[in-house]
Amino acid sequence: CDPIFVKMLKLYEVEIIVAIGKFCETRARKAIKKYLLSNSIKILYLSHPSPRSVNNNNWEEKALGELK
Repeated sequence: CDPIFVKMLKLYEVEIIVAIGKFCETRARKAIKKYLLSNSIKILYLSHPSPRSVNNNNWEEKALGELK
């Protein structure tokens, strides 16, 4: 999946990725590092909104604050 993911990033000329959850952030970083010659894509991390996540109160407010 990683090569296709990176091809899509190139096709759409993606400049910023908003990764929701550490797993997504890690996978995006690994794919970009392995398959892109130059890394000009910024990766932002947001905590996952899962009800099982610790301290997951007011996720929407926290997410908006992190993005600003």
